[in-house]
Amino acid sequence: MFFSNRIKSIKRNDKVLEVGPGGNPFHRSDVLLEKEFEEKEWFAQSGNVEPNSKGKKTVFYTGDKFPFKDKEFDYVICSHVLEHVSDIEQFTSELKRVAKAGYIEYPTLYYDYIYNFEVHTTFLLEKNGIIYWMLKNETNIDQYKLIQKFFRSVLDVAKYDKIVYELQDTLFQGFEWFDDFKTIRTTELKEVCYDLSSLNLPLFIDKEKLRVEKLERDIKSLENSKTYKIGKLITQPFSMLGLNKK
Repeated sequence: MFFSNRIKSIKRNDKVLEVGPGGNPFHRSDVLLEKEFEEKEWFAQSGNVEPNSKGKKTVFYTGDKFPFKDKEFDYVICSHVLEHVSDIEQFTSELKRVAKAGYIEYPTLYYDYIYNFEVHTTFLLEKNGIIYWMLKNETNIDQYKLIQKFFRSVLDVAKYDKIVYELQDTLFQGFEWFDDFKTIRTTELKEVCYDLSSLNLPLFIDKEKLRVEKLERDIKSLENSKTYKIGKLITQPFSMLGLNKK
């Protein structure tokens, strides 16, 4: 979970369900719901993290209807689960059935176009209060596997994840919902892509840092130029004598 600070509406006595927490459940969760998998598949679905319920009650289900009564919970957390689900309508209807409110977090398609995790089946993007979703196999993402394999190696082997954290507000979405929210299935890739005009891109670009880096490159380039070196040789004798050449 990248934006746990966005979970702000859990009251002291609220009963909280967390769906698919893997090896790192949220500290405020009371009950955990996990889908039944074989051990190897469970490990992959959990991001290669060992299971750890941290002593919380864990309920397992087969992947259809949640084994809870209507509105049994005050709040439900569903973080990095929807991208593994191929029927978003059915799954989110269960979230809304068993809880009055909740928190949802998932990666956007930009994250998968870089890394292409095989266990991810669905692209999602929230726009104006609506979650648009599209099945990954309806895109041409697999054409870029050789490129994605490089970035996966950089992430998994070299443990380089700076880009993930620097662009986390673009690569992931996370928000609370209350009472209800709408989902729409689409086959149009543009529906699960950002409108670039709506992104405040300077947030992701440190202009001052770029300016300083450019200045440093210009200075280094000047120092390596023949004109600079010749000028330095001519003026050096005068500076050694304490004289300034006019």
